[in-house]
Amino acid sequence: MDMSPYKELFISEVREHLHTMNDAIVALEEDPADRGKIDALFRMAHSIKGMSASMGYETMAELAHKMEDLMDKIRKAACCFETDIADLLLEGSDRLTAMVRGVEEGDETERNISDLVERMAGYAPGSTAKNDGDRGERATGSPELKQVEPSGSAAPIPGDGESSRKTVRVRTAVLDSLINITGELVTSKSRLASISAESGIRKLDLAVFDLSRQVRELHDEILKLRLMPFGTVADRLPRTLRDLAKRSGKDVSLRISGKEIEIDRGILDELSDPLQHLLRNAVDHGIEPPAERLARGKKSGGTIAIEARKCKDRVIVSIADDGRGMDPDSIIAAAREKGLVSDEEASRLSPRQAFLLTCLPGFSTADKVTGISGRGVGMDVVRSSLQSLGGNLSIESEFGKGSRFTLSLPLTISIIQVLLVGCAQYTVAFPIDKVLRTLDIKREDITASGRRTVLTLGGESLPLLSLRRLLGLPLTSGKGPGIPAVIIETRGRKTGMLVDRFIGQQDVFVKPFGRPLNRMRGLIGGAVLGDGRIVCILDPAEFVR
Repeated sequence: MDMSPYKELFISEVREHLHTMNDAIVALEEDPADRGKIDALFRMAHSIKGMSASMGYETMAELAHKMEDLMDKIRKAACCFETDIADLLLEGSDRLTAMVRGVEEGDETERNISDLVERMAGYAPGSTAKNDGDRGERATGSPELKQVEPSGSAAPIPGDGESSRKTVRVRTAVLDSLINITGELVTSKSRLASISAESGIRKLDLAVFDLSRQVRELHDEILKLRLMPFGTVADRLPRTLRDLAKRSGKDVSLRISGKEIEIDRGILDELSDPLQHLLRNAVDHGIEPPAERLARGKKSGGTIAIEARKCKDRVIVSIADDGRGMDPDSIIAAAREKGLVSDEEASRLSPRQAFLLTCLPGFSTADKVTGISGRGVGMDVVRSSLQSLGGNLSIESEFGKGSRFTLSLPLTISIIQVLLVGCAQYTVAFPIDKVLRTLDIKREDITASGRRTVLTLGGESLPLLSLRRLLGLPLTSGKGPGIPAVIIETRGRKTGMLVDRFIGQQDVFVKPFGRPLNRMRGLIGGAVLGDGRIVCILDPAEFVR
């Protein structure tokens, strides 16, 4: 029987099981007697074994079977759940993940799992999970297992129970197509509204009004399909932290709240890497070794807290640690030494601006490069990823007490509010969340500072740029007492942008550009207005360097 039509479903379901399995293994290290999670782990290994065997992937089935046997020993209290068992199960999960990736990529080469299978099959209390065969003393007693209702403590098993019959799996490509079609409907509705306003036909006005309401409802429902809980990416972090803490020899615990907050799938996909980088930095640079923490009067174990919450039309994600914190003077000195800022710029930096220097490419205060961090690329990746999503990063820190990194993100990247401005015969747009204010500035408020033009606003000197010059358009002398300007904020710094005229604010459906426009610096994408005009949405961060 040809099983290829079921391959995509197999890959999806096994990956769900493996993600849930990793989370349960790490949680069991904190509470080894949680019967609900023990039973859930056993069922997940059993499910993976059955699905793999039915698809003909015998190596995967064999490994899952040995993991199932190991969990059965825990269920029957033949041994207790300890770190060595967790290591074995996580190694098994990693091997299965690699095999699933091979299936997805068409590489179904048989993998050698004999060493891991032997260690699982031969495990007994007092043995070790390591390859080197070293023996160490282990507790032989099994703790009394707590009887916990599976629905309360065990993660739901994909494809199991009544809930699975009320949901369907939809390919992400289909969701993206629905979003695009709905966006086109929104644009067509706006065009009909313009025609209706010009015609003056009452019945047409009423029909367009009803259509507008229905399209908006359809669009809102389609957008909900793209929303996924923050826990989709957050659930992977405990496993990451466990590995980082083990490699660094530090005792670190992780608290995550707000897993239920729903965010656009496109944003979640891009949020994973920044969270991983921030977690690495917190473990490597933030949390001190146990001896150093005790010497400072702290608990030997450090804590990292990750929280997601909604604030109006944005999602705020914060990553805080109770580690050593950051010294702004040391950061400024390191940036000056590397030539990233001039002496004049360094003298004007506030502590918050100094913390943002860590986001400059190549910046690092690490004395040596480790397997975790120290190459000066982590925070630059975080900043770049956030900017591409229309997000912002702020950093707070108190030396000796800890640091907090706050990520502000839009709920969705499909519909954004923009400020439309005119420049020569063109109309362009700025994301409204990058705009602090708009104003007509007086010519006497514009002065020269070296090679730069600056604007004095509220006792503060802001760099002043011309949108005409940035777009390569001919400059004009301008007439009238005031000049329209947009005050934008990027990387914690304010900048004034001179434009020709303000047009207004509008919600637009963002569509990414194809080649060659997608290679141009400073373009987020495009949008179609109600009158059929196409506008480019600019990324101010790319113009302000």
